[in-house]
Amino acid sequence: MAAPPGINDEFSLEGFWWLPSDPDALVAGVLLFNQKDGPVLTLTGTFEPKKEAFGSTLDDRPVIHGRTKDGKAVSLFGALQTARKGGLGQSAVHEVYEAHLLAMGLHFDNEDAAIFTRSYVGFEDIEAWLGHRFFDLRHETESGNWSLGIDRSVARPLGRIDGAALSVGSGFYTDASSTSFTVTARCHIVIAPDAPQPVGWHFEAAAQIQGLASLCTGRHLPLRLLFLDGPEIRHAKDKSRATEVHIYASMTHPESQKTRRHESPMVRATDFPEPADALLQKWFDSYGELSSALYLFLTALADRAMFINIRFALAIQALEVFHRRSAPGTIIPDEEHAVLQQALIAAIPAGTSAAMREKLKGTLSFSNEPSLRQRLRALIEEVEAHMGEAAAGYDKAFVQRLVDTRNFYTHYSPDLENKILEGAELHYAIRRIVLLLIVLLLLRIGIEPATVREAIADHREFRQLWEKAGNPR
Repeated sequence: MAAPPGINDEFSLEGFWWLPSDPDALVAGVLLFNQKDGPVLTLTGTFEPKKEAFGSTLDDRPVIHGRTKDGKAVSLFGALQTARKGGLGQSAVHEVYEAHLLAMGLHFDNEDAAIFTRSYVGFEDIEAWLGHRFFDLRHETESGNWSLGIDRSVARPLGRIDGAALSVGSGFYTDASSTSFTVTARCHIVIAPDAPQPVGWHFEAAAQIQGLASLCTGRHLPLRLLFLDGPEIRHAKDKSRATEVHIYASMTHPESQKTRRHESPMVRATDFPEPADALLQKWFDSYGELSSALYLFLTALADRAMFINIRFALAIQALEVFHRRSAPGTIIPDEEHAVLQQALIAAIPAGTSAAMREKLKGTLSFSNEPSLRQRLRALIEEVEAHMGEAAAGYDKAFVQRLVDTRNFYTHYSPDLENKILEGAELHYAIRRIVLLLIVLLLLRIGIEPATVREAIADHREFRQLWEKAGNPR
């Protein structure tokens, strides 16, 4: 059996389509899927009765079912009718629906139904992160023969979180023709909840494990596949197996740039402590508060064509968000600040204009939050405390230039123009920010400082940024 299409593939499915409330009213149509538009269904006909088809307004249909020409069951969710063409003596009516979710392999009416017992998650370069190799090519010198070995080992445990077990598995697909024989191997992470869960639960768990791998790799790893085990169906000889349901949706996170050949993940899953339960649980628990910072910095890395000042702004914002989310706090206790704030407001001279008085009050209301400079220093000191050493280049002068550059590109103040980072200095400042945030995130989820230090040492650019001030050579 040939491998089914992945989430980033483009494909089309011809078949018949209907509403779950009227399964006998079949309408021919073609479903197209790509990452730009998501699932788009074009019907040659209409779901409305013929007498109501002409002149009726656009409508949304939460769920649409279909059966493809080769017999696949399809469910579309959140289907919004975006166009209707034809009618009034013209050609046949054509309706166009756009959906936010496509499930191939099963008909079900409610995407919140807790019916899926496992999910299988694959993303770009998953084999490198897991340290897994499928194929072993060998050459026998004496005979001149080549042999190809395939590792078809069973799933191995990765760890456990509250309510679910994680493991590493693989799938193999073959496709034969008269002139060729193709073997497609796909590695995936299996997420098995203790009780069946809905699609959304599995999607969220997939995003969390994808985010962890992206962090460890140092760049965004786009999701490549997501399929679920649905309700069991009975086959020949009274045997039953779970329905395989492939999920497709338009993803919102950016595509990653291609990795240069010498790059590899900073931290692999094989570097995790055994068992990795505590580390995985800490990541899943903190994902909600740390994901904003993670995806800001991954976005900054994703597009090489992005203006460098925009990339810098995203990177520095990621650090600021990390500090705000992971170390919420104030400079002084809120009670003390309230007293101080009132005293300062009372000290505003009586003749101050209303506009200036309003401006001062607004400024004072945020005066108990740490400044960007204070946040950066706190984060650098946190890394130094955990790592037991001070990284080169992260001194007060560097912090000041980061602050000046951020303030210039935020307000474009002329007095800062000669103080900002530019060119190669700005590029490597961004890379230092990226390194700092990766280290902070890895330490926060429980990666040992020694493992983080080894990862830095193995990365040519990061090693130079960590050990020497100035730009790498």
